[in-house]
Amino acid sequence: MSDQPFYKRTVFILFISVSFILGIWYFYPNYLEWTDSKNISYLEKPWYLTNMDNLELPNEVIENSNKEKIGGKYGTYGDSYGSLNTLFTGLAFAGLIISIILQGRELKATRKEMNDQKEVMREQKIESEKQNKILENQHQLIQKQFDESKKQAFLNQYYALLDQRQKILGSLVITKLDGSKLEGNEVIAEYVKGFRSLREQFDTDIHDDEYMNLAWDRLSKKLHKSYDYQLVSYFKFYRMFFSLIQKNDALSDSEKTLYINILKNFISVEEQLLLMWLGCFKKAYNILCCKYSLLSDIYNANLEPIGLKFYKVEAFGNSKTWKQAFEKNKKTEA
Repeated sequence: MSDQPFYKRTVFILFISVSFILGIWYFYPNYLEWTDSKNISYLEKPWYLTNMDNLELPNEVIENSNKEKIGGKYGTYGDSYGSLNTLFTGLAFAGLIISIILQGRELKATRKEMNDQKEVMREQKIESEKQNKILENQHQLIQKQFDESKKQAFLNQYYALLDQRQKILGSLVITKLDGSKLEGNEVIAEYVKGFRSLREQFDTDIHDDEYMNLAWDRLSKKLHKSYDYQLVSYFKFYRMFFSLIQKNDALSDSEKTLYINILKNFISVEEQLLLMWLGCFKKAYNILCCKYSLLSDIYNANLEPIGLKFYKVEAFGNSKTWKQAFEKNKKTEA
């Protein structure tokens, strides 16, 4: 019994108690009658018949006297049942108290179960957050590995393009009238000579972008005996190279700046002069020079009119000489 829950023990005790009381209620009168019949062996005779020991009383008298005697006793017994009513009332009240206690215990058990469920849910939430954190870390790791692979692919392409640039430069060829050939940087130097002659004759009032374009075409036809676009294709390679760096999302801004500066260091002064010439009549090269300050290493008094007419100051980077020239020109125009 001690192993049973509290409410089961209580119900069992109540059942035994009620059964016991009902048993008393049912058998109590019979018990009293049986006890009374044992104790009453004779009826007390009236005083006037005390000397009449041998007198036989009528059965009716004996029966009436016996009932009167027993009735008096049973009246007292009947009054004793009032205590049983009080007992039952007390038991009912006790049952109510026990019911309240049981309900309180059940509520307490329910609250404990709910608290346990909350604790389990809290632990599950913590575990879920840990799992999410692990998944997030895995995602970041995978993303980092992916970015690193993209960056490595970019570096491979970057250095491959640098090698390709050198090959394209080496493929530049001009055959002179005497049969000799100019190759690579010699071709660029020959165009620079033409640009030097051009800028010495340049007049900002009468010359424009069309004039610069015709001058380029005349020089190309003179050197190659026809219109040749080898050099234009070579500088187009730079446009593609800068675009590759700028649009690569695997690089941070600082990394992009680093690789752009590395590439700018490969551009010689002679190449900067030709980029300046091309930018006078080709908008794409003009934008390229201004965006990446590709003309920062060149300055000459003969270059000022061309630079001021066709370019913005951004094309010359941090050159103090060019900044002063633009400021002076601005004051003159004002």
